[in-house]
Amino acid sequence: MSTRPTYPRQKSVWHLTLFPAVKKDVASNGLPKWLGKRYLHPTHATLTLQQRDGHDISDHHLCTSYEKHEDGLGYTQHWTSRNHRKHRLVCVGPAEPHRSRHASNLFVGLWHMATRTEYWNVSWWVAQAFTWGSVVWCLNGFFALMPLLYPSTFAESVYSTGWTAFIGATIFEFGSVFGMWEAWNRDDVSSFGWNVNHTFRRIGSELHDTTYTAFGEIPQTMKGIGDALRRASTHGHAAVEKKVHPTDPEKGVSTVHGNGTSSPDSPPAGASSPDQKESPHPPEFSLKRRWIWFSTDTKYFREVGFLAAAFQMLGATIFWISGFTALPTIQLAIKEHTGVLDGVFWVPQVVGGMGFVISSTFIMLETQTKWYKIRPLNIGWHVGLWNFIGGVGFTACGALGFGAASNSGVNFQSALCTFWGSWAFLIGSLLQWYESVNSV
Repeated sequence: MSTRPTYPRQKSVWHLTLFPAVKKDVASNGLPKWLGKRYLHPTHATLTLQQRDGHDISDHHLCTSYEKHEDGLGYTQHWTSRNHRKHRLVCVGPAEPHRSRHASNLFVGLWHMATRTEYWNVSWWVAQAFTWGSVVWCLNGFFALMPLLYPSTFAESVYSTGWTAFIGATIFEFGSVFGMWEAWNRDDVSSFGWNVNHTFRRIGSELHDTTYTAFGEIPQTMKGIGDALRRASTHGHAAVEKKVHPTDPEKGVSTVHGNGTSSPDSPPAGASSPDQKESPHPPEFSLKRRWIWFSTDTKYFREVGFLAAAFQMLGATIFWISGFTALPTIQLAIKEHTGVLDGVFWVPQVVGGMGFVISSTFIMLETQTKWYKIRPLNIGWHVGLWNFIGGVGFTACGALGFGAASNSGVNFQSALCTFWGSWAFLIGSLLQWYESVNSV
């Protein structure tokens, strides 16, 4: 019997392209209807794929993200925006196409963490940045707390706390940048669990994927496209690629040349190409996807995952100010000036910490099917939970810091909040690391 959660039939705007053989049955998000239904894209969906008689992908693919229909002629997948963005629906990596990313149990997943360096996966870089940044913050917590617990053994040092705060805040800032890149560069195609990027990179003479045979696609046509692109590249000509608007799938197909200009016979915005129905790849999928370093496209503001990354980025940037003013030279200069200390050291901690709390709330809501139903068995939900606890700790540290100079008890609690907040962030980051190297 299936353990997949069920979702209410909520009319959220679907924002990704589906392969021709894939149909979306239900799509929703867990936010309140007045917000989620009207403004935000789905975070959960049920996708159904029908295959042709006589073909079975189960013997050819390493994917485990789908359930086979009882009649044996199709599959159902529980799609989530977080799994999509975190590349958890990517079953094999580009460097190891025959090695599954799925972990059959916890120990295999931990082994993947220890042995796999997924440099191609931006989600892995996000996890690495926050993990090692949290390690530095844990050291900062020790340096801040131990002198208060054992004053005769540990001497208070503005250098150890200052430099670890600066380094930790800087690493968090880099992690937030990676998080924004992850949100901007999430695939525009819902691939039903197969590594689409890897498949399309192998078009041409190397194409061997059996998915297309199983689901009625036309591999020979794809092979012709791959051969044409390879020949154009070999002879130094600008390759012509068929793609839609890079940021808005609703703007239709266009023919874009190597110099980025549209050809005169490109279909107008919103129009479909005459051969679009015969195309073996999704009409909105570009064979040569460009990496997005920065975007002001407002479509991302309708995605819960992007909102989480944006608030993380905002919080980390403001929080970095307190890391910078914690540097020994600056800290010694402002320590006796209460107003300045509060304004440039404690306030950024409070505001930045609140950004972490809001970001973590979005992460938890993204994984939930209802805003009031928690998901304690979901790893993504726990990432949000532990980051939420860490954000509360960092916020409380700054809030208590306003009275730390005049009250030893408040000073102790402020240092303690940094200590347990850092460990909470470390737990959340390790879970994120595990999540990034293991497909569903």
